[in-house]
Amino acid sequence: MNAVLPDVNVRQVAWRTSGEVWVATGRGVAAYRGASLERITLPEPPPAIANPYALLEHDGAMWVGGATGVAMFSDGEWQAVPPGTTATAARVSALAAGPDGAVWVGGSEGIVRLKDGTWTTFAAGSGLLSEETNPLGLLVLPSGDVYAGTMSGLAHFSAAVPAAGEVPLRVFWRRDSTRLVTGPVTLPPEERGIALQWSAPWPRPGAVEYRTRIPRLSERWSAPQAASDLRVENLAAGDWQVEIAARLPDSGDGAWSEPLRARVTVLPFWYETVTARLAALAVVGLALTGVVRWRTGRLRRKAKQLERAVERELARVKILRGLLPICAFCKKIRDDGGYWNQLEQFIAANSQADFSHGLCPDCLKSEYPELAADPPTGGAGERVR
Repeated sequence: MNAVLPDVNVRQVAWRTSGEVWVATGRGVAAYRGASLERITLPEPPPAIANPYALLEHDGAMWVGGATGVAMFSDGEWQAVPPGTTATAARVSALAAGPDGAVWVGGSEGIVRLKDGTWTTFAAGSGLLSEETNPLGLLVLPSGDVYAGTMSGLAHFSAAVPAAGEVPLRVFWRRDSTRLVTGPVTLPPEERGIALQWSAPWPRPGAVEYRTRIPRLSERWSAPQAASDLRVENLAAGDWQVEIAARLPDSGDGAWSEPLRARVTVLPFWYETVTARLAALAVVGLALTGVVRWRTGRLRRKAKQLERAVERELARVKILRGLLPICAFCKKIRDDGGYWNQLEQFIAANSQADFSHGLCPDCLKSEYPELAADPPTGGAGERVR
C-alpha cells in the first residue's frame, strides 16, 4: 500500500462500516474503497487537520483530529464539529465515542468531551496528572467509563461519580517548616525572627502563586510570587501578624484565597517593659527637675549678689535729679523747705561729695593781683594755688 499512500508515516487506520479504509499519515488523510485500494478523492481538508493524527467514525460521519483541532467529513464535505462550534485548538492525538453519544477528544492540552453540543474540558485542574494524551490513548467502555493514557500514567473517568463542585483554594502550613504555626506563638526576648513555610494543595502546585502581608508594617500586599516561604527578622517586642493568600495564575485579583494568618507575640527584654520605661522616664524627670532647681538656685544666688552690689553702690552714690532753683547772682540754691543755701551746703547735704576750696586763675588775677604777679611757693618750692 505504500505506493498509494500520501506518506509512509501512518498514524492511524479506520475501517468504516461502508467498507472504506481511512488512513491518517504525516502528509494528510487518504480514503480507499474495497480490496482494490481505489483512492477516493476528498475535498481539500481544513487547515486544522492538514497534519492528521486520529480517526473516528461516529453517527455516519468521519471525524479527523489534526495538529490544531478536529473536523468532520459527512455527505462529501468537511464540516465544523459540531456546526457553528470549534474544538480545542491543541494537537489532537486520540478520538473515541461513548455509548451516550459523546465524543471524547484527547490532545496536548487535556481531554475534551462533546456531548449534546457542549464542550467540557478535563485538564490538570480536573484530576489529570498530565494534560497530554498519547496517540490512541482513549478507551471508552460500554458503562461510559473512560481510560486515558497520558504522559504521566493512566487516568480513569467514572461516569457514575457526579462532578465535584469547585473546590476553593486554601493555604496550609507545611509540617516541615522550622516552626509549625497552629495558633498564636510566643517567642522569647532573644528570638526576634520567624520562618514560615506553606503550600496550597492543587493538582498543579507549581502553578499556584502567593502574596504576603504584615499589617503592622504595611497594609499593602506583596507582588504575586511563586515562593512559598518567608523569613522575617529583627521583630520588635509586641504582637505581629503575617498573612498569606494564594490564587491560580491569571485568575484575577478577585480570586485570592482566604488569607492564612500567623499570630506571633515577641516577649520584651526587661528594659523594653512598660515598668522599665516608666522608671526611665521618672529618672529622667527627676534629673531634669534637679538640674532646673540647681540652675534656678544658682541664678537666684547670682541675682541676690547683684542686688547687694547695687545696693552697696547706691549707698555710696547719691545722684541729684530734677531742676535746681539757683540764684542767678549769688548762686544760692533753694531747698524743699524754701530756704536758700550756699551751693556747697546744698550739694554736701544732698550727696556724698566733699568740697575743697581754691582759686581759679581768673579769680586769682582779679581778687589778688599781687599774688598772681608773683605767686608764693610752699616750703618745698611748691606754688600756692
